[in-house]
Amino acid sequence: MYQLGIDFGTSFTKAAVFEVGSNNYYPIPLCDVGANRKDRSIPSVAYVHSGEHTITIGDEAVNSKRNVNGTFYYNFKPELDTINEAARERHDVIERIIVTFFQYIKCKAEMRFDQIFDDVVITIPASAPKSGVRYNFMEHCAQIAGFSDVLIIPEPVAAAYYLLGDRVHSKEMDEKLFLIYDFGGGTFDTSIIKVSDGQIQVIDESVGSDNEQEWGGIYIDSLVSIDYIRKSDYAKRQVAILKDRTSSFEQRLNASEHLREYPVRAKIELSTKVNFTSPYSYTLSRKDFDVMIQGMVNNTIEATLSLIERAHKENLCENIHSVYKVFLVGGTSQIPLVTSRWQFQKSAHKANFSIDAKTELNIIALGAARYRDLRLSPQQLNTKGKEIALSGNYRKAAAYFNNAGDGEGLYNLGLLYYLGVIGRKRQPAKAYKLFLESNYKDSKLLMALMKFNNDGVIKDDEKAKELLGNLPDSALKVALESVLSGGRSHEDLNTIYQFDVKSLFVKP
Repeated sequence: MYQLGIDFGTSFTKAAVFEVGSNNYYPIPLCDVGANRKDRSIPSVAYVHSGEHTITIGDEAVNSKRNVNGTFYYNFKPELDTINEAARERHDVIERIIVTFFQYIKCKAEMRFDQIFDDVVITIPASAPKSGVRYNFMEHCAQIAGFSDVLIIPEPVAAAYYLLGDRVHSKEMDEKLFLIYDFGGGTFDTSIIKVSDGQIQVIDESVGSDNEQEWGGIYIDSLVSIDYIRKSDYAKRQVAILKDRTSSFEQRLNASEHLREYPVRAKIELSTKVNFTSPYSYTLSRKDFDVMIQGMVNNTIEATLSLIERAHKENLCENIHSVYKVFLVGGTSQIPLVTSRWQFQKSAHKANFSIDAKTELNIIALGAARYRDLRLSPQQLNTKGKEIALSGNYRKAAAYFNNAGDGEGLYNLGLLYYLGVIGRKRQPAKAYKLFLESNYKDSKLLMALMKFNNDGVIKDDEKAKELLGNLPDSALKVALESVLSGGRSHEDLNTIYQFDVKSLFVKP
């Protein structure tokens, strides 16, 4: 039996399977045999043919660009958090493109492994909220593509499941803290991971940079491109061709491809060489390249260190000195400056963590394929988390609830923040946000209580009434409805003000 994982990346899309019981991983070849990609990925691009309602993807889409009757789509992944009904036409096209990718991968996997794949694990950036727009959008597209059981997980979490694998069950790894620093083509994410009780626990996830900060390989390409155009007369001529309305479609297309692809070549060569020299009167040294990108690299590391500091202040983990290993993953992490800047931070903090820069480019797809085999189900994680919370170890319980990632898990995590047992103080506003995101039935009662009490949120009796609708009867619900309707009896007010949220974590 095989399990399927998909890493839908900004620049390239990868897929892999894990063979249950044999501990073998197999990347799925998605590109043509002639494509010079060891990870056998395909470009995350598409060509929509005008009037034909047909879509080609990957390398075929790149070749289709020379057809003037259509639209070429690339770098559309960051749009997924902003796509809405207002942009219906764009929404529908992106949906069709992603469905086509998933159908293509499903077909390739089934042909290669002679198995029907109804289940799939798909990764998204850690910056995308659980049950948010992107989460739901990707799940919906996968279901249209024919997958009946779809799990959506953060990219750094998938990486952790591959990087640690069976070692999560070893005593050697128990209670070890890891950083997954994922610097990809168009996004940056980082997560704090802890191995506990034989399971990978997500302690905290970064806000990430997707669609917020311009951190990633495509933005480095832009910096190199600007430098190339500034220094090379040949590049300036390509820009002139693009601006000249008399230029043919073929000329403009060739110029556009050159200006976009040549900086990528320079970046890749500078990962292994100290100089890049082209026949187009352009030279870029590793030293100058490092100066060009050091601000971006420093920002990603500072964001990671801030994540650790925040988690430490909220009593979710210890400080940087408790980190056992930093895994550098993602294509942009291959740039030597990334490793050297992490070495500098290690020395500056006098820390003992090791730095493991991974060269594999399909780690996230491999981890997604292994995910179902190693993790507990959300129900098991929530049950375990409640048991731990009842014992008073709220920090550890928070990791279980966060790792569950479903509505109940987010609700339970919100309760801990509301009570103030995992941070420096009570955080009702953060709790309310988690309750809202969870869409869990029990959370609406607490949200109504918070709106009535003005506890960390704007007081809004009408919103409180709305939240109480269609909830099962309880003493608190009945009392709140009575008071909000104008019947402020002493008994109802006592029921509201004497309600103890801690009782929700107490055994009956």
